[in-house]
Amino acid sequence: MTLKVKFLVLWVVSLSVVQNEKTLYKVENSLVSIDSDELTFGMKRIALSMKRGEQCFADIQAGFLERNEKFFCERIGMDYKQNGRVYMELHNFMRVEDYFHDDSTLRKVYKKGKRDSNPYMESTVECKFLCNNIVKIKVLVNDVLKFSNLDIKPLVPERKKEFLQLTDEVQEKILPENPPILKYKLDEYKLPPMITKGVREMDCEELVELGTTRVEKLVPYFKEEEIMPAEWFKKGDRVRIFLYLINTDRVCIN
Repeated sequence: MTLKVKFLVLWVVSLSVVQNEKTLYKVENSLVSIDSDELTFGMKRIALSMKRGEQCFADIQAGFLERNEKFFCERIGMDYKQNGRVYMELHNFMRVEDYFHDDSTLRKVYKKGKRDSNPYMESTVECKFLCNNIVKIKVLVNDVLKFSNLDIKPLVPERKKEFLQLTDEVQEKILPENPPILKYKLDEYKLPPMITKGVREMDCEELVELGTTRVEKLVPYFKEEEIMPAEWFKKGDRVRIFLYLINTDRVCIN
């Protein structure tokens, strides 16, 4: 199956909206996406022009507010017939792949691997998995660790840990004591296409996250799979699977 991919952007931003020297709206270190409703049209245009670590302010004309930001102005008590100012700081950002163009299945790369060492379809690969089944809510508070043979945080660069959104409790609860390393051929199709595609695009020593709400695309492949039994996946769940590619029988290029 061929998956068409588009790219999203995740930002960590702090911003405030000011009018007549009064702060009407303020957020700090907020994780938002380019497609989210948390940023207005004007805020997205500002963020798209910024670099990591940059701070700026932009004066917004009343005409623009009335045409494009009227609902937001009413929500925060801002007069859209007067000029306003937005202060913004872009702390960090990450490019994210959207496999189905509907935000249901996202692929994030936390750690890049060795260049040009991704496997072929006939390659044998060794992988580590962390499968994290999460209740579908905005704040990740009900993390349930199902299986892990991978300690993630030491692999994630400091500047990308903001995007990880894992509790310390999940990190401490590593199961089982001696988990297996999975070794299989990609063209055997024992795993769901989205996971096979994720591994196929990875380089050796790369760490990625596949997050999906399309549980129906996981269950058929896991009926007889001991590592990820089908009963783990229920309709409405947000499933996060972390993949770390240890090795492949294709020669890695340093």
